[in-house]
Amino acid sequence: MATLRSDAEVRQDVLAALQSDVRVESTRLGADVVDGVVTLRGVVSTEFEKRVAADIARRIKGVRDVANELRVVAPRPRPDEQIETDVRAALSRDVWLDERRVTPRVRDGIVYLSGTVETYPAKHGFAVPDNPTYDPAAEARHWAALERLYRARLPCPPV
Repeated sequence: MATLRSDAEVRQDVLAALQSDVRVESTRLGADVVDGVVTLRGVVSTEFEKRVAADIARRIKGVRDVANELRVVAPRPRPDEQIETDVRAALSRDVWLDERRVTPRVRDGIVYLSGTVETYPAKHGFAVPDNPTYDPAAEARHWAALERLYRARLPCPPV
């Protein structure tokens, strides 16, 4: 017979998991748990961060559902040089690729990547912004630019 976890235990584990994941800035996040349903509250910088936080919470033992009430507030515009530095740092943390083979270039807040990767999933992993440099207001331009870059520089089989 499985033992049920208390809401307090689940809440503690959710907050610990959010704190330990580098993809989420957890200092502005909170979680409440009632009957195994986690409600996430607070502010994040990107839609990606919002989705990741909910995914992290869903993986905790004892979570029955997640109500994601996180608000996305875009960070102030940042200089291209600072964005490029952050992208290089994110690439260097990715265990699935050799960051020496991928070159980021930033123009008007849009990140362009060129180079080679070993696998199809590694290629498409780039399309997910995993740092606060992503500008939600430019999402459509971002995805279109990345798709053009991928098709031109990193050929792969059709999906």
